[in-house]
Amino acid sequence: MNIVTLKIKDKSKEIEIPWRTDMNIQEALEIAYDQEKKAGRQFDFAVQYFGYFGQDYLGYLVVMIDKIYDNPNEPNDYWLFYVNGNLAQVGIDSYMANVGDVIEFDFLPLTSFLSDSSQLKTKKNFYSSK
Repeated sequence: MNIVTLKIKDKSKEIEIPWRTDMNIQEALEIAYDQEKKAGRQFDFAVQYFGYFGQDYLGYLVVMIDKIYDNPNEPNDYWLFYVNGNLAQVGIDSYMANVGDVIEFDFLPLTSFLSDSSQLKTKKNFYSSK
């Protein structure tokens, strides 16, 4: 079976879902939600549209998983996602999943190590403008 694996790092959660042609990460999350709900397991998520950051289109990014929300206040923790170990530079609606992809979501503090992330810069700028 062709699968995509979703991992939620701080929850030690791993969900395998069937891969479909032209499936983006947002759709993969929706499939995982339905699958977990049918199995009687908890899995919630929320997304927000961030649009453009400069010339870069980010689209939708995850802002909550299992009741843990982005925290733009101290300590500045945010949900970021990785594809096969690499920090994604696009939103969840822009990345098309491939067979065998491992999509990992991690809730991380703002650090200089991650300051080059388009995801993080966009979220930080969005929340600071409120």
